[in-house]
Amino acid sequence: MFESFWSSRRAFILLLVILTLSLALIIAVRGRIPSSGNGSSATVSVETPAVSPAELQTNYRQTTVTIWQAYQARLQAVPLVSDLASTARAEWLSAANGWREELLALRVPGDSRDLHVALVFGLTDVISGLEDYDFTQVGEATDTLTALLQQYPWLGM
Repeated sequence: MFESFWSSRRAFILLLVILTLSLALIIAVRGRIPSSGNGSSATVSVETPAVSPAELQTNYRQTTVTIWQAYQARLQAVPLVSDLASTARAEWLSAANGWREELLALRVPGDSRDLHVALVFGLTDVISGLEDYDFTQVGEATDTLTALLQQYPWLGM
């Protein structure tokens, strides 16, 4: 009896439709239920207000100059030398990490992307050198950052 039921074309199509609808229902329900934090991630979109290119450039430059001035002031007050005291080293690490995070949080105008990458990588190299007590790396990173003034003189404003 079951053999003749399953062999008929109508039963096969009916089974296929039921399975398809069941799968569609499961997908629809799973899409509406929030994730329980089992490793899947939810996408969050944050709308940022529209900013004109000129405003974006001005905001970027002002913030970058502020970060650059703080970096230069610390560099003059506490030079990055191999006999740097552990407390000074810890303060440098904290400051450099903060500056890097500030840079990473900025919206970057298209024509400032190269500068932005150079600043972030330069600070990352300073941080890595300080963490590893590699003051050769720190010196090279500092020289690279200082050389940015040649290309972007507005940094020194």
